Amino acid sequence: MRDHIKHIVSSEQMIEQCVRDMREMLESHGYFNFEIKRGNRSLSQNALYWIWMREIADYLNKHNGSDFIEDEIHWRMKHDFLGYMDDMTVGSAKIKGQLKSTSKLTKGEMFHYMEQIDQWAAAVGLFLSRPADCQYEQILKTQR
Repeated sequence: MRDHIKHIVSSEQMIEQCVRDMREMLESHGYFNFEIKRGNRSLSQNALYWIWMREIADYLNKHNGSDFIEDEIHWRMKHDFLGYMDDMTVGSAKIKGQLKSTSKLTKGEMFHYMEQIDQWAAAVGLFLSRPADCQYEQILKTQR
């Protein structure tokens, strides 16, 4: 038996397979580690997020005479609303904290991050696109 197995569980049958694999791992190796993780941000959230980055860049460029691109707005939003990882020490090297990544966010964390951006945009007079069928809008409606 392999010493590493990773499953993405989305059905009762997959749960049963996980149990079989855990039993086999226990018999073969005498122990196993078990970890449960939620999924990362959704494709719907990511697609809407990048539409927003374009809308914000266009708005700021029009109203401020600037020349921002989506990536620059992305970095600014991460700076303002996600923040930085802690500084690290590796041996004698000190590594400054880097901006947190949106790719590691769960669906709930991504929703919270996008909600902050949506509120910021509204405060500066920009009302971002929110299609009725997008996941962000659906989650927002359940929170009201």
